[in-house]
Amino acid sequence: MADDDRKTDDRETLGGEKWLQETWRAGVAGAVALVVGVLAVALIDSGDTRLAAVLDRVVLILLAYLLVYVAVSVVVFSRATPAAVRHWATRSGRGTRVQRYLLGTAPGPGFSIFISAAALFVAVLWLPRGAGHSELPTWARVAIGVGMIVVSWVAILIAFAVAYHADDALTDGQGLNFPGDKPSAQATDWSDYIYFSVAVSTTFGTTDVDVTSTQMRRTITVHGLIAFVFNTVILAAVVSALLP
Repeated sequence: MADDDRKTDDRETLGGEKWLQETWRAGVAGAVALVVGVLAVALIDSGDTRLAAVLDRVVLILLAYLLVYVAVSVVVFSRATPAAVRHWATRSGRGTRVQRYLLGTAPGPGFSIFISAAALFVAVLWLPRGAGHSELPTWARVAIGVGMIVVSWVAILIAFAVAYHADDALTDGQGLNFPGDKPSAQATDWSDYIYFSVAVSTTFGTTDVDVTSTQMRRTITVHGLIAFVFNTVILAAVVSALLP
């Protein structure tokens, strides 16, 4: 009976484990973005090839992708047990830099960081250029543009929270030492990694969390550099918008 229960638990773990993978979460987001793209072409004059009109469609596609990616990632990892994350991370391994940061086939930020970067730069380009040319009303254009800047920033935060969670699980909680935390990844909650990712994104530091592995420091370095670029571009866009 105990063996049957273990087999059932293993099947449930493996079944839910697929959603922890970047490729599945990004795949769902991509499918929704594709549907939005088809609708955008149908609803916005497809014969209009002006830059502003093309950017209208691109913005809607990128926004749809990022919204779904963030929502699915938050739901999946909020519900995943530390044991399931550890099992997934151990089975997958760290992989190469290409797998972690581009292909999404190993635990890491995945290629969604590139989608987020594209969304940020498109939004910054689209907001001023769309004025007077966009098919969308001004209020909608501003709301969508600001929303996309925010969600692209949040997507980076979530993607690296996933990376920290997986990296810490691979070392059984020895990669990050949270204050008051037990020295095991089994005792660390998903919200702890969100907290840590927010700290790196906003302060470029690790606040009250001790980093205790070389691999984790490498991930934090990449995150800090990306966050610096994002925050700089966002600040420049805000200053530009406020100038007469």
